[in-house]
Amino acid sequence: MHRGACVRTLSRAEAVDLMVAIEGIDMLTSQLAAKAVKNRDGGRELVALERALRRYRDRAYDLAGMPQQRQQFYDFLIAITGNSQLPSLFPTMRIHLLRLQTQSYRSSDGRSSDVDDFAAIARAVLAGDPAAAEKASAAHDRRVLKALLEMPDEAFPRTED
Repeated sequence: MHRGACVRTLSRAEAVDLMVAIEGIDMLTSQLAAKAVKNRDGGRELVALERALRRYRDRAYDLAGMPQQRQQFYDFLIAITGNSQLPSLFPTMRIHLLRLQTQSYRSSDGRSSDVDDFAAIARAVLAGDPAAAEKASAAHDRRVLKALLEMPDEAFPRTED
């Protein structure tokens, strides 16, 4: 009984707590990335990362590959910062689990809004504008949080612990 791997779903309260926590990390990541671009910290590697980030600014990526594109977006931002601690602080697995759990409850408008949000963040980072990057990142996270709060109860099934 109770053998094998099991992935525990998040309750709505846990999902909200996760989004509140991630907002601060996202804002910091976007702000630090924009500062690195503004100060030109990172040399040749920064140029390559900026080039990769332009795909998001220009919306030149495949929505069907959104989970992979989303992860690459955040990986690029983290790499641009040059901060050695951000990768370990970013709750990647919890975010992936939340997305898997709730993706069928998201509208195509929500996914399209993600693309718009990423474009706004990328524009601010590439412009070297830390305040605008932080603001765009916060707006994205708050929009996602609002969507979670509006999802039906079925998106957050009760599980036995």
